[in-house]
Amino acid sequence: MTPDQVRRWKKENAPEEEFTTQVIRALNLLAFVTVWRTKRRQGARKSDDLDGVLDIGGHAAPDGIAIYVETKRSCKDGCVCASCTAQRVFAERATGAGCVVVTGVRSVQQAVDGVRMGLARRRGLERSTA
Repeated sequence: MTPDQVRRWKKENAPEEEFTTQVIRALNLLAFVTVWRTKRRQGARKSDDLDGVLDIGGHAAPDGIAIYVETKRSCKDGCVCASCTAQRVFAERATGAGCVVVTGVRSVQQAVDGVRMGLARRRGLERSTA
């Protein structure tokens, strides 16, 4: 990428970066939840193991349930770009493995509610099968 392209990308993606930080702060206030940013300002890069990984990853104690959250400020719902398609595939695999996955997050409260409800559902499933 040229320096102008890098500056343009940073300017266009800064709001999502700030929003992701706000979501992380809010989720880390939940009892027994620890989350972090999985990728940071990727820009143009080679395809690798991070393809499809959602913006935020973490876990809930004491049961160790994995948590993934994808914030969306730049793409519309149902986007078919390569990145969004890879994220949907990752989310389906993670959900199938029993992780809490919240996608398409456009507000901090949506992320908090999605994680809380996902953990409640997941823990309810564990109790009903025990």
